[in-house]
Amino acid sequence: MQTTISNEFLTVTIDTHGAEVVSVKNSKGEELIWQADPAIWDRHSPVLFPWAGRLANGELVHNGKHYSGGQHGFIRDLEHILKQNNGISAQLMFRADEETKTLRFPFDFEFTSVFTLDGHTLHHEVHVKNCGDENMRCGIGFHPGFNIPFDENHTTTDYEIRFEQEESPIILDCLPHGLLSGKSFYQWKNKNFRRSRSVTPVGTAQRDAANAGCASCRKLNLKKTGINLLTNWVRENIMQTTNPQT
Repeated sequence: MQTTISNEFLTVTIDTHGAEVVSVKNSKGEELIWQADPAIWDRHSPVLFPWAGRLANGELVHNGKHYSGGQHGFIRDLEHILKQNNGISAQLMFRADEETKTLRFPFDFEFTSVFTLDGHTLHHEVHVKNCGDENMRCGIGFHPGFNIPFDENHTTTDYEIRFEQEESPIILDCLPHGLLSGKSFYQWKNKNFRRSRSVTPVGTAQRDAANAGCASCRKLNLKKTGINLLTNWVRENIMQTTNPQT
């Protein structure tokens, strides 16, 4: 099932399967989100949970029991419940069930996604609640794809991803199967990182991902020839993991 929120600037469609944004259109009707071409990448903007990346040997081990786990977790592949839609904000929720706890991830949790429009900005919040009685280690990742170029007058080289300030992030090297090698290096040390990082078209990346650490900024922007198009991928304290016994 799909649900839509909108204002005078943006129209956003969210699929309850994975609580995934599948469309963001501006007032001109231009589609900003990648449209899941199966020949290249068959997703739009999945959320990754309870881990991002791959697990060692493809499995999670907890209290001696082994749980098979694929890349980027499983929350993106499950049906979520639409809890609320007031026209400009929508809330979806998934609660762990016996199948997930037995086969995938041995913890009881609630995963809530909140999408809210505020002018030209779409805010996407994720809240994770530990409903069990033991500590739950987990991770969250956001994996949006953008439908660049947005019009016939531009190419992918007209776009770039910029940090809000100069950065010298440490790149964490990955092995071919996706796990960290233990090595790290600077790729943009003491440079204006905002101007040295271009957008890589979907389907052309040589690496599955670039893992950058030690960045201090809180916002990323997607820009076209100096014009700010999409902003506020904000790093916040969005994960709330609670333990009832502590």
